[in-house]
Amino acid sequence: MTSKNSEAVEFKNVKVSEQESVLVLEINTPPVNEVSIRTLQELNSGLNMAINNDSTTAIVITGSGSFFSYEAGSDAMIPQQAGVKTQTVIAHELFNRMEEFSKLIIAAIEGACARTKSLLITLLLPTKQRRLFQSL
Repeated sequence: MTSKNSEAVEFKNVKVSEQESVLVLEINTPPVNEVSIRTLQELNSGLNMAINNDSTTAIVITGSGSFFSYEAGSDAMIPQQAGVKTQTVIAHELFNRMEEFSKLIIAAIEGACARTKSLLITLLLPTKQRRLFQSL
């Protein structure tokens, strides 16, 4: 993948691949693909990769195994500390970014999507894209 201003990111919770002009971000935190702070940060880094790569036209976010995702990772219950963003804040920042993202984002949900399905459907299809799908 050729990108400008590429950042060096070590992906541990998200598998990154490219299929033609589509960047695939696969949540891979078995057994239920918990969405932890690290996972959210890696998804955000994946968005950076897509925005910095002119040949990427769309992003697919999916999950490995029989779960798409589980809403909260084990770090969701960590109490808020001064100057430290909670998982909820990081998630909302990521979802707000997705809402305004200039490239198509698709949630490919196969299997269980515990406690996140309506949130993902609402947030992973930015407003402009929701209007596009409603008009088809």
